[in-house]
Amino acid sequence: ILVAGNFCFGQGLKASVDAAKKLYDVLSGLETITSFLEGEDQKERIPEILKGMRVVKERKAELKRHRSHWLARAQSFLSSLFDSTVDKAVSDISGIDPVHDAFHLKSSVRSAISQLHSTSKGYSELIDAMILLDPAMAESLAQHYAKASNRLVKLCSSATFAKPSSSLSSLSSEAHQKRRSSAENIATSIRHALKLKQPSKSPSDSETNADDDIPQLFADILEIVLPMLCQDCVFCRTTFFHSKCTTGDSNTAQGQTNIFSSSSRPLRLSIEAILDGVEDHLFNFIKNAMKIDGALAVPFMKLASFWMHTTSKRDEYFKIHQWLQGCQSIAKSTLTKFMEDHIRHIESTHSIRVLKGKSVKHMSILPCIFNLPNVVEHVETLSQKVDDVVELKLSNASVDDDCSLLLTDLIDGAYSRYSEKVFALLEKIASGEVKTCHAERLRIENYDFYCSAMGSYQKSESTLSAYFDIAVKRMNESKSRYLEDAIQWSAFADLFQFSEGLESVRREVPESDVCFQYGFTIEDFTKAMTKLPTDIDLIKNQIVAMSNRVQKHFKNDQILFKQMLRMVIKEMSANFKSLERNTKSCYPNFVTQLPWPQIIAAFDEIAARA
Repeated sequence: ILVAGNFCFGQGLKASVDAAKKLYDVLSGLETITSFLEGEDQKERIPEILKGMRVVKERKAELKRHRSHWLARAQSFLSSLFDSTVDKAVSDISGIDPVHDAFHLKSSVRSAISQLHSTSKGYSELIDAMILLDPAMAESLAQHYAKASNRLVKLCSSATFAKPSSSLSSLSSEAHQKRRSSAENIATSIRHALKLKQPSKSPSDSETNADDDIPQLFADILEIVLPMLCQDCVFCRTTFFHSKCTTGDSNTAQGQTNIFSSSSRPLRLSIEAILDGVEDHLFNFIKNAMKIDGALAVPFMKLASFWMHTTSKRDEYFKIHQWLQGCQSIAKSTLTKFMEDHIRHIESTHSIRVLKGKSVKHMSILPCIFNLPNVVEHVETLSQKVDDVVELKLSNASVDDDCSLLLTDLIDGAYSRYSEKVFALLEKIASGEVKTCHAERLRIENYDFYCSAMGSYQKSESTLSAYFDIAVKRMNESKSRYLEDAIQWSAFADLFQFSEGLESVRREVPESDVCFQYGFTIEDFTKAMTKLPTDIDLIKNQIVAMSNRVQKHFKNDQILFKQMLRMVIKEMSANFKSLERNTKSCYPNFVTQLPWPQIIAAFDEIAARA
């Protein structure tokens, strides 16, 4: 049987395995100088003198020749079996188009992999017998299996990535303005080719960014490929290295260190052989996706982190874990470049030249400030999108803390640098304007836009919260300066200045003594009051002129116009009310024909319209 027995499934295989086990027992007896005497349960050691006998040596040499011959035949049989199984599968699927019929190809390849596993399991006793006779056969058989399996694994990964990669490659070569409109069509065509379920969308989602569908596509593709690869790695270990198999505990270092020990080198080489070349498909897919939109690095870093957590549980997944680390490195560099490109654009020569060509009077929201909310919203939407995907598909997974901190630091740091630079640019432009009204109007509009656009994010992002507070403070300071300038511009500026001084003196001396103070005598008061028209229509015209001025400044933002108009009118009305009150209390003998109620009503009317 050892010399000419067959390995066909059934009695022939069983006889060959039994013969191999018997051979192992005999060789073990000779190697350990023990003999199993027939009819006795205990072992008896062969006398030491027999070790050098010629007949013993010849018997051992003959049995070893039989062992080598049988192992060579068995190895050749299993190698041919692995190759023939894969050859048949490859022949059956060779006519399938990997781009246009990816789902059929993927299903056929996965069936072929299952068939290879089933075939290997059917000969598990033969494999065990070979390893029993020669432990080195584990590495040899595993390598033969790995090379055969690798052909199928690469076909499956190619089938999964071919359509997405070709579609993403064509999409990344389009002009930037066309990317958004075609991204959804690309994602839809990929899903159709891979027979992936199209995510449901509510009517309100129709206006959302089409790129938001890409994270779902990432998750689906990884869910197809990675479990299959992990399963094949585990199968290789349990089939050929089960005597050394350790499950690996995610809470200890054992699962991660065993695979890199010298004794685990054969297993490591076999797993590397199974996965050889597959990473090229994965990395090409990622790079093509990143060319479309650098912000896609955010969801991919998170997805990679979730899968890194999963692959850290067993040391057979070490190679896949390394791939995911590489994916994270690609995503990190892409995200950094994406954010730095936006930051660099703020101070680009073209941007500065465009701004210098305009006067502050004709400026509104600076392009860099206008663009920031779009960047933040896009990044945060993609981040939330992948969180929803992971919660739905990978509910038992958790994100790697180091990755989470890295991603947070990258994004927060970019937000911080961007906000700092746009604020500095805004202050530089505004400080170069001579007229206070135009400079403060520009500050108010830009800081108000920043606060309005970033308000929904400042609670969750500590960095944005800090700059949100800075923007609010600067906006309020600008409003105060604009209000002061508006009062100074009005026809009542001198009167208001006198009224402000009068109010200050009134707080320091008794009301009856105010008219005896320098600069506030009855003559000074009369001179100041002559600057106020007695005709209510003239006063109304001045109020309307102030309203028109504010409207002219804030014509681009009706909400800000109404806010600032109410603020200015309220301040002017308060000055008139103060003047009326001080006139009656400090100058009771002064006779005036001013229609105080009508003046206050005129201000209230304008304020009500705002």
